Amino acid sequence: MNISTNIRSIIYLKSNTNDIIGQIYETRRPVVITQTDEPKAIFIDPQSYQ
Repeated sequence: MNISTNIRSIIYLKSNTNDIIGQIYETRRPVVITQTDEPKAIFIDPQSYQ
């Protein structure tokens, strides 16, 4: 398990939103979104959120 695949920049998010959503549903692991190298948001699948 490579945690670096679960940390993405906001620029990567803008260009690869569908890939990130697919990764979240496939792995059920949250993805941390960074801006200027600081964590700003965490994306998780709806089932995990509930």
